[in-house]
Amino acid sequence: MQTSAHLHIRTSALGEGAAPAITQLLCSKGRHTIGHETNLSRSPLWSTRQRRAPEDTVISPTLYGHAFRQFEGSSLTTADQRLFAHLTTGFVRNGCPADRRVPFSLGDAALALGYEDLGGKQRSLVRESLARLRSVTIESAIRHTDGHETVLGWGLIDSYLVTTKGNGKGWIVLSEAVSLLLKEGSVTFLHEPTWKAICSEDEVAGRLWSFLEAENVRNGWKYAIFPSAIGGPSSIPAISDVLMLHWASRRKVAQRIKEACAVIANYDRRYQLDVMQAKTVSGWNLVCSSSQ
Repeated sequence: MQTSAHLHIRTSALGEGAAPAITQLLCSKGRHTIGHETNLSRSPLWSTRQRRAPEDTVISPTLYGHAFRQFEGSSLTTADQRLFAHLTTGFVRNGCPADRRVPFSLGDAALALGYEDLGGKQRSLVRESLARLRSVTIESAIRHTDGHETVLGWGLIDSYLVTTKGNGKGWIVLSEAVSLLLKEGSVTFLHEPTWKAICSEDEVAGRLWSFLEAENVRNGWKYAIFPSAIGGPSSIPAISDVLMLHWASRRKVAQRIKEACAVIANYDRRYQLDVMQAKTVSGWNLVCSSSQ
């Protein structure tokens, strides 16, 4: 399924010294718009709670057209996702700088994690989130026609610095892989107040909404809630994988997703969402459509 916000823009056509097309597009949408890298918004990478270790799971088969998975590093939370989206937004708004450095204030970083106040504890939580983002290694495997395989290892951020000087500030260096994707236009636009309101009520709903915003469901789409029993990578991850809901009872997972859908519909009236039992045994589908 193609994503409406996954835009491939030739920035060289803008002329020397001009802001990249994706920067102009993001800025035109107003200050309340977040720029989230599209592949990572669609990927089963962000959990609503801290897991003990990352699961050896195919994250998404869409990046560079090949499957990729988290190979090493800490498990990431939906709070980490919001902080990372805050940082990628800064990168794009600042014109996708060649050094990939993104400055930020600790107050804004804490706010992205869901904390209104900034104190010693919040500063520590920002550092812990940055450390998790820095620790992740993702592998993309490419199989060639002659049978050999090439594996690319990459991460989310290369380094970070935080200081209490000047009321608390810092910077990160975005990874080359992520920066190239963003500069090419692989960006999903999220309305920050809507995302914040949904997450404040239900983190599962917030994660589901950020996934759907990276999709194109305007004409309706049906997602499998559980992975196919046949196995192998799919062009679209199962919703239970996206949300990291791997409970023993499939009925309870479906009910939990239905509850999340109700929260989304309450805050974003564009969506019509329903969880329905599929024809297959123990199968469920998420049926979606959007008015925009």
